[in-house]
Amino acid sequence: MAPSMRQKAARVRREKDVSDLPQMPAPPPHLQSRESKKEKREIKSRSFRSKLEGDGSKISKSSLRRQKRKAKTNLHGGGLGDLLSTLPEVAEEMNKTTTPFIAKPTKPVNPKSSSRSNEKVVRSEIDRFNKVVTDKSFQAKPFDKLKEFISQNMEKKKEFVDMEAKRNKMEL
Repeated sequence: MAPSMRQKAARVRREKDVSDLPQMPAPPPHLQSRESKKEKREIKSRSFRSKLEGDGSKISKSSLRRQKRKAKTNLHGGGLGDLLSTLPEVAEEMNKTTTPFIAKPTKPVNPKSSSRSNEKVVRSEIDRFNKVVTDKSFQAKPFDKLKEFISQNMEKKKEFVDMEAKRNKMEL
C-alpha cells in the first residue's frame, strides 16, 4: 500500500524539525580522546618496538637464507670441533694448577687477656658516660660542656700552642 499524502507531509515535517535543531559543537580537544595516559604510553612503546624489530622486509629472502645456513654450519661443524680439540689442553692446565695458598686467620696471642681488657674499657666508658649524663652543668648546657671537654682532651699542635701564647701576651 502506497503512503498517503498526509503521511508524506508528516514525514517531511519531521525531517525539517530534526534539521532545524542546532548541531552540538564538538567537544574540546582534551576531552575528545578517551584514552588514558597509560594506554597512550603503551601504544607509543608498541609502535617504537615494531620499528626496531622490523618485519625483515629490508633484508632479502636469499640473504636471510644465507645467514641461517651459515649459522647452522657454525653450530654443527666448525664451532664444536675447535672446542673438542682444546678440551684436553684445558684439562691438563687444570691438573697442573695447584690450589692457592690460603693463610689461616690470625688468632690473638692471648685471647683471655684481650677480652678482659676490652671488658675493662667498656665498663670504664659506661661509668664515664653515666657521670657525664648525670652532671648538673651538662644538663644545663650540654654543648658548652662538650666544647670544654673537647678542648681539654684534644691533642694540640705546637704551632697552635705558640700562636695562642702570642695572643695571650698581646692581650696583657
